[in-house]
Amino acid sequence: MTIDLPKYPAAVGAGTVKRLEAQRTKLRERAEALREELSAVDAQWAAAFDKADRRQTARDRVAALAKTNRRR
Repeated sequence: MTIDLPKYPAAVGAGTVKRLEAQRTKLRERAEALREELSAVDAQWAAAFDKADRRQTARDRVAALAKTNRRR
């Protein structure tokens, strides 16, 4: 993703550079915080899906046992 910067006159270059660098730093910090949050949510989803899968597997085994004739 590229961000096209607006055209600025050369006379205000130093102030603009400082402002843009500060903005870049702030946006990168926000992006990193979002990445960390997404990583945590991914871990929570994986744990929830794993738990649900284990429950469903147990239900399937119980259902299969209930359908089989255990008398000999």
